[in-house]
Amino acid sequence: MDHQAIVALARAQHGLVTRRQVLELGGSDRAIATLVATGRWRRSRRGVLEVGAPAATWEQRVMAACLAAGPGVV
Repeated sequence: MDHQAIVALARAQHGLVTRRQVLELGGSDRAIATLVATGRWRRSRRGVLEVGAPAATWEQRVMAACLAAGPGVV
């Protein structure tokens, strides 16, 4: 799993990544579960994860909703 790429992507998305994005960067469901269980990541919405401990902002909530809705969301 390319942790640096995931962290860089999360920074560009208000501290968030999707499960699909993690899988595309070489992660696995098991790795995600471990990171969530250890508190390094947190589930934000279905299929959306907070990487590290990003500050909760209005922009982050909007980004989480958009990421959860999937491609093509308006």
